Amino acid sequence: MEYRGQQIVLQLFEALASDPKRLLKESFKETWLRESESGGGMRVVCDYISGMTDEYATRLFERLFMPRQGTVFQKL
Repeated sequence: MEYRGQQIVLQLFEALASDPKRLLKESFKETWLRESESGGGMRVVCDYISGMTDEYATRLFERLFMPRQGTVFQKL
């Protein structure tokens, strides 16, 4: 379980860091835009992930990497 959790966090970081404008929540997007100018954008991504509950991180991971039922209009 510990390894699986580690992999989820790492993959979420890679995904969110690759396209933060599209994947971060609005409040974190604003902070990311401001901080990325001074080189602190990845710290904002880390802070976003560290604030996730296990359930939310798992749900987001499943939406990003294991598409199943649902709709493309469902918010992350």
